[in-house]
Amino acid sequence: MNYSEIDRLIEKFRLTQIDYVRFDCPICQGRRTFNISVSQVDDSIVYNCFKANCHVKGRINSDNKRHKLTRVASFLNKEELKSPVQIKNEVPKVLGHIGNHQEKIKFLKKYNLDYKILNNLRLQISYDPRKHRILFQNKYLYTNFAMGRTLFDQIKPKWLVYGEKPSLFVVDSRIRSLQSYKSIVLVEDVLSAIKVTHLTDSLGVALLGTSLSDNAIFSLQQLIKERFWINSIYACLDSDAQVKNIELEAKIKVYFPNKKVDSIHLNKLNLHGGKDIKDLDDTTIKNLLAI
Repeated sequence: MNYSEIDRLIEKFRLTQIDYVRFDCPICQGRRTFNISVSQVDDSIVYNCFKANCHVKGRINSDNKRHKLTRVASFLNKEELKSPVQIKNEVPKVLGHIGNHQEKIKFLKKYNLDYKILNNLRLQISYDPRKHRILFQNKYLYTNFAMGRTLFDQIKPKWLVYGEKPSLFVVDSRIRSLQSYKSIVLVEDVLSAIKVTHLTDSLGVALLGTSLSDNAIFSLQQLIKERFWINSIYACLDSDAQVKNIELEAKIKVYFPNKKVDSIHLNKLNLHGGKDIKDLDDTTIKNLLAI
């Protein structure tokens, strides 16, 4: 195989100083099917084409030696791009401040969020300049954990896990009484949970994915035991994950037979793509979750 064109793209990728980029495949000419990324395991560069009939893939280590790729990093699998990816390093000890950086401020404004709102939800935000990600932390509940959301759509996956991933991520408020929450809304990601807690009378809880593990069930049982007055649990996954939404609802009913359990189906809003709570405007969220 002629690697000269691949090497040219890899050199272009190195100059971007980001962790993931997608090009047209130089071998099969597939439109934006050729991925180059930095391995989270050993910092080598891995590349592959997603097209089924194109078998180009490989790895280049730090000494610029080329190896055949026997296992593509899991975050390059299309089926896993939506789920947060666990990385081995801990939460960085030195992180950048959000400050007045326009891209970071623009990102928060996209979701109608600011420092005051996040602070009221017990959330601290910082910036990982190496990976171009905003980190959301709740040191009150999770001492060694953060979720990192990419600032740029071309960087995949959207979410990275830093540190020890909890089974659930609860977004609580420091300015509201515990008894003010009458229901729990289970969503996929931290931003959606933030919007739920901030805008409604429900407690936003992020699954950090689309499934409810045994550990997550236990954590949910403990949460409801502590807040026994909560009488309803709602499942609200992305608009393109409604089958999983129904499965999640059925599973919750098994473990919480004395609570009202229901699903909120975002696909009924005629949303395009994998839209979820965070992608809706504030008025729509309030009306949707007036439960």
